[in-house]
Amino acid sequence: MRRTPPTIYTPNATGEPVLRVPYLWFRDTDTGDEIAVVLFIADKSDCEDQDKWYEQLAEQVTIVANQWRKDHPTHRPLSIHAIGKAKDS
Repeated sequence: MRRTPPTIYTPNATGEPVLRVPYLWFRDTDTGDEIAVVLFIADKSDCEDQDKWYEQLAEQVTIVANQWRKDHPTHRPLSIHAIGKAKDS
């Protein structure tokens, strides 16, 4: 994984796998707690078409996020991370 800026603990990756870990921040409207939900881990090592890969990743994130919100109606999304091309958060 890549971290911007790189640190001693999270340096830039120099080889495979190339992972993206999309996650959402929610706030529970009942308790006020903030919750981070890792949706899944995706590897784009063998990806030939990066634009299509990111489009498919965004579609998967939408499906999983909508299901999470359906299953947890008091959770409201605050932000989403790691689905935009060249945007690591």
